[in-house]
Amino acid sequence: MTKRSPKLVAMLRVKDGMFFLLRWLENIGSLVDEIVVVDNGSTDGTYEHLQKHPKVISIDRTEGFDEGRDKILAYKRAKERNPDWIIWLDVDEIFEDRMTRQRVEKMMASRWITRYFFRRFHLQGDERHFQADRRNLLWIACPNRVLWKDQPTGFFLNKRIHNGLIQGIRGLGWPSSIRIRHFVYLDEYNKYVAQKTETYIQIDPARKEMYIRHRDKRVRTWTWYEYHEHPVLVSLRTMLYSTLFLFCFALYLIRKYTKRILGILRHDKSNP
Repeated sequence: MTKRSPKLVAMLRVKDGMFFLLRWLENIGSLVDEIVVVDNGSTDGTYEHLQKHPKVISIDRTEGFDEGRDKILAYKRAKERNPDWIIWLDVDEIFEDRMTRQRVEKMMASRWITRYFFRRFHLQGDERHFQADRRNLLWIACPNRVLWKDQPTGFFLNKRIHNGLIQGIRGLGWPSSIRIRHFVYLDEYNKYVAQKTETYIQIDPARKEMYIRHRDKRVRTWTWYEYHEHPVLVSLRTMLYSTLFLFCFALYLIRKYTKRILGILRHDKSNP
């Protein structure tokens, strides 16, 4: 008897994403079995195009920016499809060419790993360069997209903006060497980025400088290479990112537990 392949469902939250949608559907559509969508009021044809795609089996429409609400709704729709695994990517993000359905099947077949984490690379100016200043290298080092084996305990935080990754998934997480290409900072998408930046600033004015800094075209870049072009260089860079991540995580743990120890010592001194 042939063993059933795990069912993989993709979640997408989108508004006016036609700039990127065709590439996203081609890339993600080749990897997953079904796609569930929450459309946050598109007026550029995104909604109509999604309706025609054979793997899009659910589209909800919402009004007003609320990332937490929309992700929670999309997750609910995904779970209704009885998936084994789920993945979330934004419409301006796609996997590099090394990511195939065959590779995904091998990943999902693991007995121990329940989450695979992926690094995103902000392509800058054109598709052959990505942001590589100190801030962005540290950001790249921390994988922030995830493919997860769904569990009843999974949930998303109900935060209006930047509500983060899936929570509550138990088991072993593993950083993948497969990279995600983030297209939003290409020159041809300047208008889209400007609109997105203004939306973020209106909702989250306290971090206005951060959003403006993201659009800085003076940032240092490195050349993007496909794995087949320079496998050794790509692998060495992956080792660099992993080393940076471990270093930052070690500093985080040291800081966290140093504060705890100091707190205990202060408490003991005040209560002889």
